[in-house]
Amino acid sequence: MGIGRGLAIASTLVVLLAGLAACDHVCPTGGCLPGLVVGFDDSFTPGQTFDLTLSEVTATSALVAFMSCTYSPGGSADGGAFVAPLLTCDSALPHNELGTVILIGSYPSQKIDIKVSSGATTLADKTFDVVFKTSTPNGPACGTCTQAAVTMSLR
Repeated sequence: MGIGRGLAIASTLVVLLAGLAACDHVCPTGGCLPGLVVGFDDSFTPGQTFDLTLSEVTATSALVAFMSCTYSPGGSADGGAFVAPLLTCDSALPHNELGTVILIGSYPSQKIDIKVSSGATTLADKTFDVVFKTSTPNGPACGTCTQAAVTMSLR
């Protein structure tokens, strides 16, 4: 085999291997919860049950309730056994409860109001700006993630 033919074969192998390396990129599936993520901090007392009302704040500042939830934070109450958090919600909007967060897949407004009560007592009522940001948490070749996040506190 001549030097010219050997170089041609080597060049072809380099091109083929480079093509295989480019096709071998696997994007991880984690790192993105697209939509509005509503979380709850550690100010919620373990062993107590809270009622949550999530409302859209309209352009005229009217509150339109779209989700109601019951939340029991995890932890140990009075030194007892550990209890896992329990979060259940009801809404016409597509959503998921994921441990101590609510993921709302498609949220239409720029503000959200969250009211926390226990029995007939309102413990907190806060309005948050909803600011969506787009990022590439798994690298630029793996697509984008658009999300906003708010964290509710009783403080």
